Parts: sequence; C-alpha cells; structure tokens
Amino acid sequence: MRVTQMMLGSMLTADLQSVQTQMLQVQQELSSGHRIIQPSNDPVGTQNVLVWQNAIDQNAQYQRNAQNAVGWLQSTDSALQSAIGLVQQVRTLAVSTSAGTLTTAEYQAISDQVTSLLNSLVAVANTKMGDHYLFNGDQTTIAPFTQSGTSVTFDGTSGNQMREVFPGQSVQANIGGSVFSSAFSAISTMLGYLASPSTAAQVTQTVGGTASALQLLDAALNGLINADGQAGAQLEQAQNAQSLLTNLGQSLQQLQAGTLDANLPKTVVSLQELQVSYQSALAVGAKLIQPTLANYLP
Repeated sequence: MRVTQMMLGSMLTADLQSVQTQMLQVQQELSSGHRIIQPSNDPVGTQNVLVWQNAIDQNAQYQRNAQNAVGWLQSTDSALQSAIGLVQQVRTLAVSTSAGTLTTAEYQAISDQVTSLLNSLVAVANTKMGDHYLFNGDQTTIAPFTQSGTSVTFDGTSGNQMREVFPGQSVQANIGGSVFSSAFSAISTMLGYLASPSTAAQVTQTVGGTASALQLLDAALNGLINADGQAGAQLEQAQNAQSLLTNLGQSLQQLQAGTLDANLPKTVVSLQELQVSYQSALAVGAKLIQPTLANYLP
C-alpha cells in the first residue's frame, strides 16, 4: 500500500493531538496538584478518594462534637469553681456567727452579705454558654433556677448532654443542675436563722441554727466539689478524644493525598518530556510533508 501525503498528514495530526491531550492533562495536574482530574483518569483511585473523603468528613464532625463537649465542660468547670468559692464564703460567715457575740446590726450585715452571695450563686447556676444554659439537662433554652426572695427553686431537667466522638462512643458534656439545690437549701436555712436576733434567746437560737446550717453547707460544698471532679474527668475524656481525632484526621488526609495528589517533580519532568516530543514531532512532520503540513494541524 502506498503511503500518501494525506495519510502521513493524518497520522501526524493524530500523534500531535494525542501529545497535546497528554500535555493538557499534565498541566491540569500541575495547576490543581491532583493526579486525578476526572474519574476516568483512575476509576479505582477515584473510588478510594471518595472513601477517604467520607471518612474525613465523618472525622471532622466528630472533632466538632468533641470541641463542643470541651467547651461545655470548661465552662461547667469554671462555673462550679465559682460556686464553690461562693459557698465557701457563706461558710466563713456562718462560722463567724457561731460565738454568739455579735450585735443585731452585725447579724443583719452578715445576713445582707449572705443574701448577696445567694444572688450570685443563682446567677452562676443559671450560667449560659451562648444561648444555652449549662445546668438544665436537655432543656438548655430554659433557665434551670428561679428565685423568690431567699427561696430558690430548681425547675430544670435531669437529661444528659451527650456528644458522639467515635462511632458508638459518646462523652457527657454536662453536669446536672440539681447539684446546686443543697447549697441553696443550706443558705436559705442560714438566712432564716439570721433574721435580726434581738434577745438573748434569739441569739442562742441563731448560734445553734447557724451551727446546723454549717453542717448543711459542708455537705453542699462536698457535693459541688465532687461534681467539679466529675466535670474534670469528663473534660479529660473529651480532650483525649479531641486529640485522637485530630491525629486520625491528619492520617486520613495523608492517605487520601497519597491517592489523589500528583507527584509534582515527576509531573514536571513528564511535561518537559511531552513538550520535547511535541516539538520533535512538529519538526519531523515539517520535513516529511512540507507542502501540506499546515492543512492537517488543528
């Protein structure tokens, strides 16, 4: 079979187009940093990339859950520390009344201080993180405590705030608000005994009542300290999960990159080789079919 000029031109054009296509793909790899531009480039690799991406997305959600739990528990720990400090101040005032040597005015001054501390404790028990109350179980848009004079009522729920940090594994992000109830009851009891004693009998009653309130305050204080210890343990669990998830996320990113990302030095070399091949093909074609080469190039 005789090879005509037209056949040579067609073959050369096809070869040049093939090289151009390869050059375009390599240039896209360089610009995007990915060796898989479309699924047809590597069907199996594309499937693996999708699997890794799904795992990365799930891990990112677990990281957000863990971060949310850490934020809640850090705020909870801070609130409980404040509550412990306030109750300790009330306890100090209770001890100061036990001698029975104070005047009526001094008893009233202590009563005013205790009332102020009670108000502060209610504010702590109704602490919010953003728009959500920390100590109202799963009803976080409703204040858990209401105050009427020296009486404080717990209107909250006992539900737990759970955050899933691994498949089938969750951490508790809250502490129940009922932990404050004994403190409010003890303070209310103390204020009842501090109601302006003016006679020896009333002073004796106040001293005895305050001693009784002191026992209640100690029990309430222990309850708050235990709750803060529980919050600390939950916080450590959430932080450990957060650290593990961060490391896992980095590993997943590396696995996906191993499949998806282009080998840039190798890609640059490939582009240079293709450019040389393209220029060589043009030069050879120009010598073979000088009169008609332009008619066949795109």
